[in-house]
Amino acid sequence: MTHPAGFTVNRPQGSGCWVFVCFRSPVQIRHCGPRTEAQPGDCIWYAPDSPVWYRGATVGLSNDWFHLHHDGCGDLLAHYHLPVQTLFRPFHVDFIAPLINRMQDEVMLQRPHWPEAVGLLTEELMLLLSRAVHLDLPDGLSTAEAAHLPRFAALRTEIVQNLDQPWSTNSMAARINLSPPRFSALYRRFFGISPRQDLINARLHLAKELLHSGGAT
Repeated sequence: MTHPAGFTVNRPQGSGCWVFVCFRSPVQIRHCGPRTEAQPGDCIWYAPDSPVWYRGATVGLSNDWFHLHHDGCGDLLAHYHLPVQTLFRPFHVDFIAPLINRMQDEVMLQRPHWPEAVGLLTEELMLLLSRAVHLDLPDGLSTAEAAHLPRFAALRTEIVQNLDQPWSTNSMAARINLSPPRFSALYRRFFGISPRQDLINARLHLAKELLHSGGAT
């Protein structure tokens, strides 16, 4: 959601429910520790009684957010080691908006078991936030290299889910718009294995599962 410059959210007594915000633009912020500014990509969870105050800077206010009535939210946040009333910065945030949109769809359409669906999506969001915050990056990874990691991780997931496709190092590299040598070097840096050997290992694992289940020769 985008608001004009100077737009302010001010709830001194809290919102009466849990609130999650991911800022997409710089904002002035209070009541969240020593920081008085949040940058794009910063996130925060507010407890029901936490004071909320933030204001859009000169470029306006853009954020992804949702309100949540969930008695176990505090326990889940503690389980996933996510702070409350404190700004934190996930390594990447591209998964946040799609999940929030799915939550909104469940609330709007109210299909059977929609409260359970919202609860599951909320926990999925927390899990992914925790992974993105506590990501174990290789030692000495440069900022430029780290910027590629989310796309590599997404591609690796896609490969594992589509092992019947004719993957090659060249086709993998083309998906990320890198040269094959650069792609291979970064792949090994991120995952400790070459893309070709990773593909072979994944196919061997699938073959073992199919043989064990009796569904294939």
